[in-house]
Amino acid sequence: MRAGFRHRATGLWRYHLDPELVRDTQRNHVRGDSESQVDVAWRDIGKPGTKIRRRPDACLWCEFEWMGLSRATSGCQEQHENGDALNPHGDLVAVYSVERKRAALLAQAASAPYTSDMTRCGTIVLAGRPNVGKSTLLNALVGEHLAIVSPKPQSTRLPVVGLLTRDDTQYIFTDSPGLLEPEYQLHEAMRAAALRAIDGAELIAYLHPLAEYPAPELATVARLEKPPRAPVVTVYTKSDLVARPPDVLAVSALTGAGIDTMLATLRDRLPESPFHYDPDELATQPMRFFAAEFIREAAFEQLHEELPYSVASEIDEFREGAEPVYIRAVLYVERESQKGIVIGEGGRTIKALGAAARAKIEALLGGQRVFLDLHVKVLPKWRRDEPSLKRLGYAAS
Repeated sequence: MRAGFRHRATGLWRYHLDPELVRDTQRNHVRGDSESQVDVAWRDIGKPGTKIRRRPDACLWCEFEWMGLSRATSGCQEQHENGDALNPHGDLVAVYSVERKRAALLAQAASAPYTSDMTRCGTIVLAGRPNVGKSTLLNALVGEHLAIVSPKPQSTRLPVVGLLTRDDTQYIFTDSPGLLEPEYQLHEAMRAAALRAIDGAELIAYLHPLAEYPAPELATVARLEKPPRAPVVTVYTKSDLVARPPDVLAVSALTGAGIDTMLATLRDRLPESPFHYDPDELATQPMRFFAAEFIREAAFEQLHEELPYSVASEIDEFREGAEPVYIRAVLYVERESQKGIVIGEGGRTIKALGAAARAKIEALLGGQRVFLDLHVKVLPKWRRDEPSLKRLGYAAS
């Protein structure tokens, strides 16, 4: 030890450091040397409760009781090298004077409580085949209608991000497009978006209907060349429709059954990290994105058969500061005959579609009135045209 520390000093420090600094600190402890890259931590030795905060990538708890004796120094080296101060969590929790017996040291280390006020935060992708309940579950998790919900499959074309903050944990959920077999360019763009979400997630919630238990491997469903790098938690959906087998994580987005268990399971696998967003936020995408999605959702509700799959929506103008909020939007179809169906006799269909979309937008805006100026245009074969897909935001530009 340095000469300045030749006295008995007892203190509790919490280090929030990156892993390399933690390793450096541990190496210096092994050498019995209190000098390290985190020398600031030693300035307050002898002041219990001092908190040293750097980066939240790692958390190291230490309680030091240094005697300032040469034999204590050598004893501490030996104990660190033998890993005597490691608890089952793998964190350095206590270094006691070597005057104490080895058995006492091990007993203290084993019984030392592992506590941390460090928050957890991470991205969780909801992945699975089309129509397994990803969007319905996202809405249930965040407590707000963000994602399109339809009994028709393949309604989710772009990832939708929803936020849930509970106590010390922030969940960043991504509702990804279904893992489908592409038939045309739009499908290929949807599949690519789903695979990007899986590749970029820190945790994967692989959703599969409970009625089709057991679930095949995600790598098989997604046709991945190798298993995903993120941990996979299989979550069975629609548990309100069938009996649940034992030892299965199953949820019902409609009744809420199993959601708390699912969140607890996911929390345990999220990394320690500060929150990425304000705890009051529910979404990361702008309001005009949701306006376009809600218009398309209304098209799925009002139109029939295959026509909704030929509809895309685009926001031309969004004046949120106005009263009422002014939104000018365009519904694109692929053929002139489809345009007539969307408008309807005397404009009845487009009016009903607009009223349904307006109500959804107003609900997300907290009751603000909306004036929705809706138009219908033809964009020939847009689902199979790469430039059109890029224009509408479905394909990477």
